[in-house]
Amino acid sequence: MELRLKALILFLILLVCNIHLRAQSQFIGIKGGLGPVLMQDQGLHLARQGFAFGLVYNYQKKSRFTFGAELLYERHGYGDDYTIQQSDGRLEKYLALTNFNYITTPILIGYTFGNKFYLKPSIGLSPGFLVTATSSYLTFQEPFFDTTYRKFTGIKTVDIKNAVNTFNLSAMADITIGCHITGHLDQFLSVRFQGGLTSISRDKTIQMWNNDTYFSFGIRYSLTK
Repeated sequence: MELRLKALILFLILLVCNIHLRAQSQFIGIKGGLGPVLMQDQGLHLARQGFAFGLVYNYQKKSRFTFGAELLYERHGYGDDYTIQQSDGRLEKYLALTNFNYITTPILIGYTFGNKFYLKPSIGLSPGFLVTATSSYLTFQEPFFDTTYRKFTGIKTVDIKNAVNTFNLSAMADITIGCHITGHLDQFLSVRFQGGLTSISRDKTIQMWNNDTYFSFGIRYSLTK
């Protein structure tokens, strides 16, 4: 993990720890979610299942406007579907996956409707810092006699981090519904739509943006009485 990423994580932890706890409404919690993720570029790729999980912080003013900050581990990527004809004529399908794993620090602003049961639409930005990047491809045995047929031997995964930008920025729209379980504890469900504003590829001739949807569940604890 790069030094600047470690410094950013430390800064966010210190920021949350030093917030005045007697403010109007403050919450800390955890969340996790799954959903289809896809990369938009010149090619045709399949959506695959991504995930996001981590820590959340929310501050709500008396006016019901809210500020949110999160520290998440996210997986983006896509799949490529291949149909291979076997030596006996059978057709078999294989999926080669490309994964981009990030530490992200989403920042959101929103408005809360309701009290015990609430609805909170939000918008924001999500800076992301690349952790790992891998891509899979199909391998074949080179033919000796029959030049029209190559035997499929498997799927190989390689590291492609050097081909991917270390920083990514996305725009987000989030809708959260939740309810108060006790005086200090909430549970919530959310759906988040996320689109890239910067290209993931370092190659200037290849423009590639993430296009993701996450469905999440979380629990948060009120820091105020």
